[in-house]
Amino acid sequence: MGLTLEVSRKVTRDIIDLLSDTVYGTPGKTRFQHTGVENKIKKLPHPYFITLKKESRLLGVANYNLKEDIYPSLSINHFYIRYFSFFEAFRIQKPGKKRSNTRNKIKEDIISFMEKGSFEEENQKALYFAYIEMENERSKMMVSSLGFIPIRELSTSLFSRFFPKIDKKVKEITPEQKPLIKKKLEEFYKGYTFFDPAYLFGNGNYYVLMEGDEIVAGVQATKTTWVVKELPGWDGKILFYLLPYVPLVSRVFNPRDYSFASLEYLYVKSGYEKSLNVLFESVCAFQGLNNAMIWADNKSLLYNTLRQNVNFGILDKLHKTVPGHVVVKYTGLNKYEKVLFENTPAYISAFDLT
Repeated sequence: MGLTLEVSRKVTRDIIDLLSDTVYGTPGKTRFQHTGVENKIKKLPHPYFITLKKESRLLGVANYNLKEDIYPSLSINHFYIRYFSFFEAFRIQKPGKKRSNTRNKIKEDIISFMEKGSFEEENQKALYFAYIEMENERSKMMVSSLGFIPIRELSTSLFSRFFPKIDKKVKEITPEQKPLIKKKLEEFYKGYTFFDPAYLFGNGNYYVLMEGDEIVAGVQATKTTWVVKELPGWDGKILFYLLPYVPLVSRVFNPRDYSFASLEYLYVKSGYEKSLNVLFESVCAFQGLNNAMIWADNKSLLYNTLRQNVNFGILDKLHKTVPGHVVVKYTGLNKYEKVLFENTPAYISAFDLT
């Protein structure tokens, strides 16, 4: 068939086009399409692309991103798998169905790349990780066949306001405040795995909530737009087919242009957790949006802080989001290192998810 599998660091037009056309999710469940893919790809600091081609035609691409600042003391290469897009003919089939030799060869070659622990040197310790929806059986079968296992659960919280307003205590961060926030975030997330400061201040705007001269809360927000193709259940049908045409309510949801502030690098001082309502609403108002999303490990202090203190609004009540898994593949890690990642809350990156 003339199929070739190659590793490259170059972003090509056919890679951008294929990923821009990709629809994520499972038929019958939540399905959506990213926008602004080209801009996101160009912001990736250390990308590698595994491409599958037939002659000159691109059939599939997997994107692995090397993260340098995660647990440097462990000397482990961390790769986040941001994209894994293949045409239907090369997707993993359901259990019990016979796989073609071609599909098996593709899978074996991808595993071989990962077993090296590096795309440039061999015999390196490495941890590959990705986020998948629990209900996406196709993704679960794909990552399982490549040797990934689920280690943590994550949830999405949807924040919405019909008429968000800016509180005078919330301001855009100043250059002088950035070193202080960076230090506060390092302390706030010191008990988490996968915390990556690479996108701090470089992607989106950072906002702080002031109490006098003190920063008591802060969050980074990036305007993000998805095209929602499908939502599951009766609540999904109402959201998809009815709400976009209901006055006022349509302000918070338009499936053809679902724009929201993706939130990350959240900091809040103990005792000021309720103030996150003011911070999130002000951030939406600053960015001219009615919605925001934030992600958290289900067994983290961050998750409990969010769910116990924030009134997320109508969307969060109407539509229960699908929980996800953090899945990993270990290469060369010892038992202690594996337990560290499996038993410690994970930091969930909004940039990586959007």
